[in-house]
Amino acid sequence: HEDGLSCHIDLVAYNAGDMRPLAVLDTKYQSAEKPKESDIYQVVAYAEAVGCHTAVLIYPERQGVWSIAKFGNVSVFG
Repeated sequence: HEDGLSCHIDLVAYNAGDMRPLAVLDTKYQSAEKPKESDIYQVVAYAEAVGCHTAVLIYPERQGVWSIAKFGNVSVFG
């Protein structure tokens, strides 16, 4: 970027047929009873940046999937 800032997306899942981005996945290395707002905002920004509608937060000890929220066109899961 022009201002020297950048971000690092852990993983983007693409459709094998047309290479369309399906989801961004971001690994968190802390346990969480519930996701932090800053983590949610981060993956929503990542999804918007690559042009997909699904963002997933991955926590080390979490079993099952939360449906966390929907922000505009982006659904967040954890």
